[in-house]
Amino acid sequence: VYNTEGIPPTDLDTPTYWGVHLTNFVYFMSLGLGISLVSAILWVRKTNWAA
Repeated sequence: VYNTEGIPPTDLDTPTYWGVHLTNFVYFMSLGLGISLVSAILWVRKTNWAA
């Protein structure tokens, strides 16, 4: 349904605008994963956060 009619709540009626939502999703998920990974590495190595 959404592929032919777009996304009504966002008023994006053209299916090509799905790229905006997918790009934001991938970007923010990758950002969160990267932050979590760095935090986990620092925690495992018992790194002192205070300089």
